Amino acid sequence: MYFVIEKDEGHELKKACDYLNWYRQEKVASYYTPDNGVPRWKDGNGCIPVGSVDFVHKYLMTYYGLEPKPLNVPECLMWPDFTCRKIFNGTYMDAKKGYFAKSNNKVGIKPFFWRLDIVSYIQSKNQIGDLDCHPKKKSHFDDYVSNLFTDKWQFSEPVDFKAEWRCFVFKNELVGLQPYAGEIGVFPCMETIHKMISIFEDESPIAYTLDVGIIGNKTAIIEVHNFYSVGLYGFTRHDILPYMYSGWFKEYLRKEGK
Repeated sequence: MYFVIEKDEGHELKKACDYLNWYRQEKVASYYTPDNGVPRWKDGNGCIPVGSVDFVHKYLMTYYGLEPKPLNVPECLMWPDFTCRKIFNGTYMDAKKGYFAKSNNKVGIKPFFWRLDIVSYIQSKNQIGDLDCHPKKKSHFDDYVSNLFTDKWQFSEPVDFKAEWRCFVFKNELVGLQPYAGEIGVFPCMETIHKMISIFEDESPIAYTLDVGIIGNKTAIIEVHNFYSVGLYGFTRHDILPYMYSGWFKEYLRKEGK
């Protein structure tokens, strides 16, 4: 495994690579950090990019002409018992005829075909707004507003979570669980998490994160991420972390015919 790690990123992965090499007593994982941006040479040795979304996407676009589609909330997990709120995929006009026809409350909106790591909100039938949106990401979102009426989006009814947890899944097994927001001592239902993983098994990538939140006494899905450019929040499985990054990347390229 050979990783190309963005500057000031991938600290835990570097520790994991060093640990694997020590434990196996051989060089099984290597890494380097380019001085500026994407390496200037083609990935001829199975290099895996690790860093920010922009860094990984730039690498994939430069060398493979690819941009991964976000997972958001997969349709197979849109059970009411899992979502605990209204979630649907469609165009803005679908939302206007459906959700907004019954309510003038705001609705969360995320792109269906490109990744944006913050939820923006449509405040009413004819207004677009943002909530705590980083200026850089707001600009990125604004670039696509012109396509609001024709593109496909994922809409989600806003809710307040008592606590939010990130589940780390590798080869359809839960290998880590880390809190990242909300109240201390509010834990998710493990049975619900395992049910989500089981149902998603047939279409899931080899490595991914599953974010869940607690609403009342129920555990609800927030969203799912492919295993790149994800916050680890204290996840330190050094024995498998490099394999999770490399496994997702190689599987993605294989599925895309590269």
